[in-house]
Amino acid sequence: MRKKRLFNFLGLVITIAIAIISCQNLLLPKSSPPITVKLSGWIGNPLEQKLLKQVIQDFERQHPQIKVKYEAIADQYMDVIKTRLVGEAAPDVFYLDALEAPFLMGQNVLEPLDNYINPKFDLTDIEPNLLKSFKYQNHIYGLPKDYSTLALFYNQRLNSYPGMIFPSMVNATFIFMMRQFFVNFPRELEEASQLDGLNPWGIFWYIVLPLAQPALAAQAVFVFMGSWNNFLLPVVILFDPEMFTLPLGLNTFKGQYISYWNYIMAASMVFTLPGLGIYAFFNRYFIQSVTFTGGKG
Repeated sequence: MRKKRLFNFLGLVITIAIAIISCQNLLLPKSSPPITVKLSGWIGNPLEQKLLKQVIQDFERQHPQIKVKYEAIADQYMDVIKTRLVGEAAPDVFYLDALEAPFLMGQNVLEPLDNYINPKFDLTDIEPNLLKSFKYQNHIYGLPKDYSTLALFYNQRLNSYPGMIFPSMVNATFIFMMRQFFVNFPRELEEASQLDGLNPWGIFWYIVLPLAQPALAAQAVFVFMGSWNNFLLPVVILFDPEMFTLPLGLNTFKGQYISYWNYIMAASMVFTLPGLGIYAFFNRYFIQSVTFTGGKG
């Protein structure tokens, strides 16, 4: 009888323990697997890589449920990113080249950051022209990140029309060409003008300058084509997509693995029309500058 009561008591205790454990399992929140965020970027200098790793570690420490998987792409970075975007295998977060940003933002393949930017992001601390490179239709798609771009804050002529115009105003080659023209200018015309009573300024204005029109027209063609086709200066000076020249725009359509040939062909046709028009207008002056001898029969 005692054994039977003992077994009943033990059974009751075990039943109560199982019930308590079951209730605790129901009340305790189930642990969810960590979220993995893939971050891709190009390989920077060692200091930048060290700072980036520190930022990732601090972020994971503050958000234990999120793990950041960082991938450094060594070569042809933007071509790799665009290829993965086409194949729907792009990373969640990635570095975005300012030159490639206008095309990708216009294709609606990027998610705006407006919903993620809170008051902790002090946007006023960022140079407006740098931030403007990642804006499209009043949405922000990226934040400038390069530590090397801090030097841009101190050069106020970068990303401005004066910064594009002033360096192109003086060209040693064109100065040499005009000097050769004036050196070969007939002295007889100057002497005849002096005999007619013209002073040096009058000789230059009424005699030399009209005869220099072919050379000046040729220079105008050379200057225009040189500025129109210039790629190196705009890529160094400009970072605002609204100020990009056509060579920079064409460059955003091509890559090592992906090239949008329909856009390239259409833009190239528009790109050549002004040059053809300028050459057609100054063609007769250009030919005269080549055949000009300074004498008339």
